[in-house]
Amino acid sequence: MSHIGFVSTNGQTQFWHHPLPGTLYACTFETLGFYGFKHVFGNPIAKTAITQINFIGQWTVVPALDVQFSIGGSDNELWTAGYLNIGPSSSVPGEGRYLMQFSDLGKTNVGPIYITANNGWAGILIAGDDSYGVGLSFTGCRFEGMNPSNPSNGALVVQTGGKVIYRDIWTAYGMADPMANKHSPPDQAMIMILGGESLWDGLTYDRAASVNQTVPLFYVAAGKVHIRNVFTGAKGGAWSGLPLVRAVSPAVVNLDDTVTKA
Repeated sequence: MSHIGFVSTNGQTQFWHHPLPGTLYACTFETLGFYGFKHVFGNPIAKTAITQINFIGQWTVVPALDVQFSIGGSDNELWTAGYLNIGPSSSVPGEGRYLMQFSDLGKTNVGPIYITANNGWAGILIAGDDSYGVGLSFTGCRFEGMNPSNPSNGALVVQTGGKVIYRDIWTAYGMADPMANKHSPPDQAMIMILGGESLWDGLTYDRAASVNQTVPLFYVAAGKVHIRNVFTGAKGGAWSGLPLVRAVSPAVVNLDDTVTKA
């Protein structure tokens, strides 16, 4: 399927419904657009499992009315030969909902994707375990609020499990009103690691204009996290120190000298 734009006007449309135990296998989807959809692939109570799937070309998914991608599976290439721009509706408050949810998605490369999560929306939720959530890799992705004065309420990335590599990531303009997201536990940083293992290398972070630099970049409650080569932007304000990483037991963090442990 390729080079098609879809429009929904009823606020209830889902593009691809393929619930478990079925698996979507060996397909290519190229340069698709979705306007006003409730869900695109899967939904929060019935994810779509995908294997050997390629998402390629230029994709646009705006305005989103609910979680757009709820997927799991393995052995996929998602926008590595393309680009995804995804963002919410300005008329539908997110109330902490995520634009994307990956659950037990393994051995899959993702990126570049550009997630804009303002108006009460959150960016991406990643869940998994050591059997099915291993080998997920994000490269060249952007996770942000709209801009320094129109930020996301809370975290842009939340990982609860799996083993994930994040390289050359941009994240910005969040944590303006974290309690409004109604997440449990409440968001305490731009990036929440609640389980699993992850490597972050080449991350760039810019704050929202209303957010002090004492608000952590990372909050690590469990699992193991390796953080390397963090850069800062200054649209949201000048920096007088390094981004903070806050970790609590039993989390294990391995940091270089581009961040400070709070």
